[in-house]
Amino acid sequence: MKYTLKFSTKTLLIAAIALITNVSDAQKAKFTSDELISEETKSTKNPTFRKANVDFDYFEEVTAEAKNHRNTRLIDFKKFVEFSKEEGTIILDTRSKRMYDKMHIKGALHINFSDFTQEYLADMIPNKGTRILIYCNNNFYQEPIFKRTFPTKAILPSTSFKNININEQPQKTLALNIPTYINLFGYGYQNVYELSELVSSRQSGLEMSGSEFKKLKPVVKEGY
Repeated sequence: MKYTLKFSTKTLLIAAIALITNVSDAQKAKFTSDELISEETKSTKNPTFRKANVDFDYFEEVTAEAKNHRNTRLIDFKKFVEFSKEEGTIILDTRSKRMYDKMHIKGALHINFSDFTQEYLADMIPNKGTRILIYCNNNFYQEPIFKRTFPTKAILPSTSFKNININEQPQKTLALNIPTYINLFGYGYQNVYELSELVSSRQSGLEMSGSEFKKLKPVVKEGY
């Protein structure tokens, strides 16, 4: 017995759409599956992989708190000197040892910023209530003697550093005082004061130590 199958154009069109839809869904499923496999492969390629102990969000949180705290902790050089003579106070220099050895404020304790850890700071400064006075390169006027030992950390408008006008203060600075303050604050040292004044070799009350300190001009009472 023979049967004749007759399909209308409409029926054929509906069937074709259904077939295309099914293929599309299958392709989507395949792509999704491929993506999952790809992610799984990434994690299984190195099963011993562990994310580094780097938390940018927490650092931003501490930075915001430290910024507010710092607003009332910026002092001029006169107050810096007054505080330095009082009990329970230290001057902290966090520059490299090489630059510290060349010149630093007399009596300053040296702790390289890159050596900051909770344990090491506890060894060096056991009492978190200690008043800590901080300074860095960017606190010194760029006259010849300080240009060698305290070069300003900044983004300068010219690549020709020899042509920089030392009388013009840079607008975009990357002073070590900032990360020093943030990290001390984050480690629980909140009795910190930052020198906010730009000082010169003639600054009244300025006493320096180091291999190059003898090259300084004599200190004069009237200041710079």
